[in-house]
Amino acid sequence: MTAKARNAAAMKAGNMLEIIRMLLKEPLTRAEIARRTGLTRAAVTIITERLTGDGVLRETSVSSGAGKTPVRQLVLCPRRFLFLGVDIRRDGYTAGLTDLGGATLDRRTAALVPGQTFEQLIGSVKSDLIRLTHPLVTGIGVGVPGPVEPETGLVLNPPNFGLIWNQDLRLALQGDLPAGLWIENNALARTVYEKYAGLGQALSAFMVVIVDRGIGSGLYLNGQLYRGAGFAGELGHLSIDRRGPLCACGSRGCLENYAAVPMLLGRCRARTGAVVATWADLVDRAYQDDSGCLEALRDEADCLAQGLVSVLNLLDLEAVILTGDLTYQPDLLLGEIRSRVQQARMARQAHDVRIEAAKPRSDAGMASAAMVAIDRFFRGQADWPLA
Repeated sequence: MTAKARNAAAMKAGNMLEIIRMLLKEPLTRAEIARRTGLTRAAVTIITERLTGDGVLRETSVSSGAGKTPVRQLVLCPRRFLFLGVDIRRDGYTAGLTDLGGATLDRRTAALVPGQTFEQLIGSVKSDLIRLTHPLVTGIGVGVPGPVEPETGLVLNPPNFGLIWNQDLRLALQGDLPAGLWIENNALARTVYEKYAGLGQALSAFMVVIVDRGIGSGLYLNGQLYRGAGFAGELGHLSIDRRGPLCACGSRGCLENYAAVPMLLGRCRARTGAVVATWADLVDRAYQDDSGCLEALRDEADCLAQGLVSVLNLLDLEAVILTGDLTYQPDLLLGEIRSRVQQARMARQAHDVRIEAAKPRSDAGMASAAMVAIDRFFRGQADWPLA
């Protein structure tokens, strides 16, 4: 194939993917697609007829008012392309099957067994993926605690998860699986999810922060995921106290050692004697005006706000999206964080910054992993399965 022919093929594929992505959001007429893409009506007709014939699109009539001719719209069939996602956590994993929009069709969850080897973990994950697979699976995404090299699949040294240190997850998992497989830091995977299906859809500069057993984050800048030289986004290891405790990463006073949920709950129990086993326990008691739990919640807001202000002053983001445990009854915490950030942020008089909690989803980690593969699909890196 000549270079000219390759360029033409790539352009055609890119146009098809752009149309699919637009129709993922809402049904459109051919004329609306032509206006939004800048393609000619004839080109749109050729592309959409091919997609319709391949089962990707279907045509439907919508009433445009009494006595008027119905409008013919194109609607995406989201189950024409299916994706597998695996969320590997320190306490287990969830594997699932989603459609192109990220809706879960099936899933399986397993706990890590004490003494389990890496090989046993991989064998269990692969077994569940094979059970979940389908002829229309287009890609597989895997989310793991970072740091991880996404292009090679090598996991480096995630804190408190030695089981997967220096393991090539792509090599270990790919085997007989039916589609391309991509490995991603779980915080960056959630950032991709928020851009495609969450609160980041209309934003071009935002940060996602996961707070649970640790703290992870992902940055979306200038319309794309930001990696820096490879491992950008480690908010949990931003120091908020240079004389603070030594962290496993080698630094002192890392935000994660103060604001990760187990650390916060431990301080709350030690200070007040309150029986709080989870973040939800603490929040419920704070809403009941328990003074010790209210103090702990405000302590969490203090720590997070200190870290967020540093990032916002450096990058001047549009929004911060909080995920993980903090999505439970978030309004009280959000109010405390917003007031602290607004008092200290340099650009506070120039423009607002949104600080929101992501919509809770029980399988968010798995769906975010699948979204990594969906993102690769829209970037033209996944093969189309035959209908």
